Amino acid sequence: EMMLEMSPYYWNPDMVQSKTVKILSINDPNTSVLAFQTGLADWNTDVTVDFIPEMLEKKETGEFEYIHAFSTFGTYFWSFNCTPTLTGGRANPFADPRVRRAFAMALDKHQIVNNVKRTGEAVADVFIPPGSIPGFNSPPGLSYDPAAARALLAEAGWIDRTGDGSPENQRGEPFPTVELLYSTGSYHDKIALAMGSMWRRELGINTKLVGKELIVYRDDLQRQNYMIARGGWFGDYGDPTTFLDLHQTGNNNNTRGYSDPVFDELIERAANTADPDQRMRILEEAERYTMMETLPILPIWHYDYYYLYKPPFDANGRPIVGGLLGISDHPRLVQYIWKLRVVNENDVLEWEASR
Repeated sequence: EMMLEMSPYYWNPDMVQSKTVKILSINDPNTSVLAFQTGLADWNTDVTVDFIPEMLEKKETGEFEYIHAFSTFGTYFWSFNCTPTLTGGRANPFADPRVRRAFAMALDKHQIVNNVKRTGEAVADVFIPPGSIPGFNSPPGLSYDPAAARALLAEAGWIDRTGDGSPENQRGEPFPTVELLYSTGSYHDKIALAMGSMWRRELGINTKLVGKELIVYRDDLQRQNYMIARGGWFGDYGDPTTFLDLHQTGNNNNTRGYSDPVFDELIERAANTADPDQRMRILEEAERYTMMETLPILPIWHYDYYYLYKPPFDANGRPIVGGLLGISDHPRLVQYIWKLRVVNENDVLEWEASR
């Protein structure tokens, strides 16, 4: 554990709300929830247990008011391998952006978020979380449209020529079984199963789940040894480039092999534009281009982050003893420890006296 104590030399001591803060390090997610429930901790800063959906349902019914979901500056997505060939020299159908768009438009993301993930995140049709950057306007993205998805596949040359319900190319070769790479130990297999079921139903294409340990999974990503792979990203700073730079040719985080001169030119032009409004318009076009035309990634949802703490006030604004004051809803999860304070009985008495 760590014990933090207010410095007597701090320039503005009146701003600091708590003299001391004890930080407990609890690695097991279930034990960390238990620490909050038993009163050992006032704030669980990272709730990752499997029963988050059940806690959220209890919050809706008023049975458990202590879990709080915060929208974050991050997006869960799956990457398309955009290189011309796959491992072993096989032709890569996802080198064609029309195929990538077709796969995106054949997914009902609301079903995935509401019935598979079940934790209430906002569905993502774009990479940059909408509304998270002042002055940046997000494009609409690609919506669920299975008929348009099948038309795009046909335009790319993948048509059911044999009447078996599955598309073939002009040489009569069936669309290859799509391998979905993910790291084991989390919910990614459930998401992959749901996506595979939808692609089979809407496009007639089969999938195969490929779960690997995290180290092996990351190695496969870097070597582009995959067809579609799970991914996620949190922005580091409040500017569109913290997301868009991932698509640039040669970027270390561009594990998709995506390389597009139109996109690269947009990013370069934005970097050389001094006018901030004009620069934002260029970056908006870069987001639109990658999310509606070329689609190197398939966004699924924008991450929520979950805290456990007792709210500081009830519905009437009355302080609740043991409630936690000072929690920020900053989209990049910025928290200021010096703002935190646990509500005490004196707060209640002062509130009642002021009525």
